[in-house]
Amino acid sequence: MAGLAAIGLIALMAIYAGVSGVVASRGIRIPRNPLKVSTAQAFPDFTCREVTFLSRDGIKLCGWYVPGGKFCAIILMVGGYENRLDEHINTPALARDLALKGYDILLFDQRGRGESAGEGMILTGVEEDIGGAVDFLQKQGFPTERICILGFSLGAVCACIYAWHNQVKALILDGCLADLRQTFRRGARLLKIPTWLAAGFLPGIFTMSRMIYKFNPINPLDIISEIKPPILFIHEELDEIIGWEEVQNLYRKSRNPANKIWQVKGAGHSQSYRINPAEYVERLDKFLSSLK
Repeated sequence: MAGLAAIGLIALMAIYAGVSGVVASRGIRIPRNPLKVSTAQAFPDFTCREVTFLSRDGIKLCGWYVPGGKFCAIILMVGGYENRLDEHINTPALARDLALKGYDILLFDQRGRGESAGEGMILTGVEEDIGGAVDFLQKQGFPTERICILGFSLGAVCACIYAWHNQVKALILDGCLADLRQTFRRGARLLKIPTWLAAGFLPGIFTMSRMIYKFNPINPLDIISEIKPPILFIHEELDEIIGWEEVQNLYRKSRNPANKIWQVKGAGHSQSYRINPAEYVERLDKFLSSLK
């Protein structure tokens, strides 16, 4: 009887490890989504050029560079599995609108996405990829004190990770995930996965992610107090992925007195620009222009 119990326990452990490994693989690995339009289609009647540069560990990255007047440069960081053409946000339109305000814009594919080389994995190679983008902009004549990062969702998490140990002029965090475990639990609820089941597999999924992919998640809530550049936090009222209280916690734990927080009424996750493009661009411009 004891032998059968032991066999059953081993089988359950194997199933648990197997399911955790599969979920970890599907969650960590990023499928490559090709660009759906050409540069000319994305930017009709507007100046934009295709660029390539190297990440700080030598990966070839591809992107779009939209000149706006050499006042200040903004790196756009998309979230999820998206490439530089994020239709959820409409990144080409946002880039054009910001360029018309005098900002040079760099949209690029992180490693393993779009046209960039390398293997795509969530929150992997963040400092190296953004660092390569910063190095590129420095070659265009922008010192770090005139380079900003605008990040959406997981792209906002990437912006936090980079600014944790690197200096830039400012961060704009739109729909920034505060705690990845909390985000996983909320995502499970949206998929109608029982809370007890998600909670039970969460330790296994993160353990397998570390074992197989060397994935070490960094939560913005844990590092936000150490980020020195000023931050504009943007939260959408109807965001189903991150709650208002989580964004307020990020804001309260951040320490720069120049930091601002803005909740957008009637918008879903990272949909503020689509809801009201003019106000969105004006808010960003006002925040960045107020910084010395």
